Amino acid sequence: MIWPLINGFVDICMLRRSPADLPASQGLAIVATTLYLTLDMIASRIVSPAHFPTQSLVGLLLSVLTVMIILRLAGMGPRFTQTWTAFMGCGALIYLVVLPLHLSIPQSADSAPVDPLTGIVFLFLLAWSFVVDAHIFRHALNVTFTAGFALATLTFALLAVIRALMFP
Repeated sequence: MIWPLINGFVDICMLRRSPADLPASQGLAIVATTLYLTLDMIASRIVSPAHFPTQSLVGLLLSVLTVMIILRLAGMGPRFTQTWTAFMGCGALIYLVVLPLHLSIPQSADSAPVDPLTGIVFLFLLAWSFVVDAHIFRHALNVTFTAGFALATLTFALLAVIRALMFP
């Protein structure tokens, strides 16, 4: 039963399926959120240990509120569970690729600079996460991919600014 769900998240990440293809299950949303939050906390502990775990919890709260508000404003509130599950499940899959990269980077201030290939892979994964978020927004809101991408970018920027203000 778990492999079809994992394949569903992979297919969404590969832009082959939409959030509507996931079960509308609060239990699955909770599991996906828990997995995402766990991976986010691990990354937070590596990158920003001074703000661990508060930064992860605040980021999750801001994200859930943002997605909920966007869907409600668009009149798509009933799509929240599947949309949120897609964001969390796909985010967790991307984190599974990003975390080994985080672990490979020395964290001390006087360590060697990041390998250029690692930097390129990070940028690619960041860009791909925007594409996946845009794909999810596109299907959840019945908008164009361009509108979904703009929304994903604005959401990311808003959350980044709020996090930067809260955790300088």
